Amino acid sequence: MDKEYLEMKKMTYSQLVNYLQTKYGVPQGSYWLTPSCRTKNNKIMRGKEGLYCHHVREDLSNCLCNSSLAVTVPFEWHQDNNLVYCNFLEHSLLHLKIAEWIDKEKPSNYSPTSGLGYFGNISAFTSDMLKGHKFSMPFYALVQKQMKPYREEIIEVFKEAGNYKYDGHYIDWYGMLGLKD
Repeated sequence: MDKEYLEMKKMTYSQLVNYLQTKYGVPQGSYWLTPSCRTKNNKIMRGKEGLYCHHVREDLSNCLCNSSLAVTVPFEWHQDNNLVYCNFLEHSLLHLKIAEWIDKEKPSNYSPTSGLGYFGNISAFTSDMLKGHKFSMPFYALVQKQMKPYREEIIEVFKEAGNYKYDGHYIDWYGMLGLKD
């Protein structure tokens, strides 16, 4: 297992966010250009580096990169101090950390699908990536190339995500990948 990954696994969600903001820097602008959340701010995106831009407040809400959901939360949740860059493995780990936090703290103001919905949304891509599918979109091809050394870590995160309830139920996120052990 990768040393940095093992260190990140020991961190809380907020510690991991701080670590990644230090590692990659804080985005210089909001995720959405206006409070209507119709247009993403492409100036802050770092897809050419294989990086995602994660909403830190996805600990309390779901899929804030989706316009119809983004508009339902305070616009400050889309501001630079509430964003963090991360690679695919780090992004998956952030969502696992959200699930761990919810399971431990049982906050009253969170969505019952916070954190774990990510694994359902990304499972088809993850399955294709780990099975060696050839991607035509440059971003996905780059992510696949970058994550090739981290297959074991990605699988571990997906397996561990199954230890937490998603909307009241346990889901076999790893099983959704359709990989053979």
